[in-house]
Amino acid sequence: MKITMITATAVVLTLSGCANNNVQLDHMSSKLDNLTSQVQALSTQVNELQAQQNKNTKTIKQVAGSALEAEQAAKSANERVDNMVASYKK
Repeated sequence: MKITMITATAVVLTLSGCANNNVQLDHMSSKLDNLTSQVQALSTQVNELQAQQNKNTKTIKQVAGSALEAEQAAKSANERVDNMVASYKK
C-alpha cells in the first residue's frame, strides 16, 4: 500500500513538473518571439537612419560644392570690379 502511494505521488509530481515546464517553455517562447520582433523593428529603424544619413551626406556634399562655386564666382566678380576701377583711374 505504501509503495503504491509513493509511486502515485511520484507520478503526480512528475506530471505536474512536466506541465509546469510546458508553461515555462510557452512563456519563454512568447518572450523570444517578442524579442525577435523588437530586434526586427530596431533593424528597420537602423536601415532607415542609414538611408537618411546617406541622403544627408549627399546633400551636404552638393551644398559644399555650390558654396565653392559661389566663392569662385565672387572672387571673379571682385577681380572684374577691381579691373574696372583700375581702368577708370588711368
